[in-house]
Amino acid sequence: MMPAFAQKIIGLFVLNFIFTLTCLGQQLSGKIIDQEANPVAYAHIQYRDQMGVASNLKGVYTLNLQDYPTDAIFKISALGYKTVILPISELKEKPRITLVALAEELGEVILTSQKLDIFDLLQQVYLNYRKNHNANGLCFEVLMRESDENHLKDAEFEVDKASFLSKALTQKFNRQIKESLANSKKNLPSQQRQIESKIYITPNQDSLKLKLLQVNQLRNERYLAPKNNFLKETFRLIQQGLDSENTFKIKSGMIPLGKNHKVNQLFQIDSSQSKSIKTENERDFYKSLFFNRSPLNLDQYDFIQQFTNYNWKHVKTRLFQDELVYELHFTPKNKKADYSGKLYISKASKAILQASYQLAENRVDRNINLKFLLGLKYVANVHQAKVIFKRDSTSNRYLPQYINWKTGQYIYINRPLKLKENNTKSSEKTKLKLNFKIEQQNNVLNELMLINPQPIVFADFKAVNEKEKLKILYTPAFDESFWLRYNKELEASSSNE
Repeated sequence: MMPAFAQKIIGLFVLNFIFTLTCLGQQLSGKIIDQEANPVAYAHIQYRDQMGVASNLKGVYTLNLQDYPTDAIFKISALGYKTVILPISELKEKPRITLVALAEELGEVILTSQKLDIFDLLQQVYLNYRKNHNANGLCFEVLMRESDENHLKDAEFEVDKASFLSKALTQKFNRQIKESLANSKKNLPSQQRQIESKIYITPNQDSLKLKLLQVNQLRNERYLAPKNNFLKETFRLIQQGLDSENTFKIKSGMIPLGKNHKVNQLFQIDSSQSKSIKTENERDFYKSLFFNRSPLNLDQYDFIQQFTNYNWKHVKTRLFQDELVYELHFTPKNKKADYSGKLYISKASKAILQASYQLAENRVDRNINLKFLLGLKYVANVHQAKVIFKRDSTSNRYLPQYINWKTGQYIYINRPLKLKENNTKSSEKTKLKLNFKIEQQNNVLNELMLINPQPIVFADFKAVNEKEKLKILYTPAFDESFWLRYNKELEASSSNE
């Protein structure tokens, strides 16, 4: 006869298994995508004001059906997309829900017998780009969502030698690090935040000013280091060993990295969350967006500058934003070309009204491979974007409305690090040798909506103080109302064409 304790264990297992099946049976999963079948991250699938879920980075969402009535009506909304209303019955029938980007609804296809000279058209696009897409002297209200996701592929870290730590403590520290890194590979967190701001583009387009209005960041407890864990205690001991009053020589293998560094600060763990954000610290992203190679400066990409390196196809001529546009698709023709994508180009002005592009297969943006020589490798292997411009009737310039921009980097570092104190007596010198390896993929998604473009008022521009700090609002979930006004204004703009 089976022992009583074994019967109890089996009984609990069966009950847990049945409970799991029941829960799975009461869940409804689906995916939110855009018109090009790309996932829409952080879309809200909402019932009433306070109930609902959000899609993840892959656009996937899951609803627990027992939480909602059988006749529930859901509102599906996302940053930069038109809101969709669907009953729960349709959610069950549609595993994929397609959202249409604001200001992106396509008009009818126009049939024409005119032969299009694509290379002449692209030459005109390049020559007229700075005139057509010019934001000089304007102020925009901007809502940005930034999502930072890390994938730790491999990591090792160990103290090889520390003159101020005992052998037993060193071994214990290395075991703890190994366990911590193994757990990090499974649970590396992501970070998301939303920033509402005003951007002032100076008339000569060599600088801008930024005024932060609201910063909203998701609270992620995994970022908070425990207050009294062994890792923190060991780093405290390392800090004590590295006298803050003395300086150190630093080498990585045979490569000198510095001669006079106070390095105790390298081993600090800050477990606190920032309470505020400096405006000047955020300005660099917007300067890069408006002035460097970015979705707003497509003439700096090779598919516009060296368009003869690409295969081009005129797919359709159609109405878009009340203009006749050519829809062109492009793919690499040779190894000099890096991207694939499509453009909507105005027949009248030769301006780009919409562009979507990504690195083509087996292409990278930048590649530094010193893996076998120096244990270093860096590959910018993700670069994709969608941008929508709209013609301003007053100035006839094509101003940005919506940007979805994703970049990613693969990083590999496998190097030793040696620290040696700058003392005259060799026997008294503090020494520390570390071995570390990290292999990681980091992806950053930036989504922006830009509304209400206005000429700069000089007094307002002069009054912007970029030394100011703004309090960060931490929240467990993003509030849909944070971008509701932006969505409504873009939707109204689109419907009034």
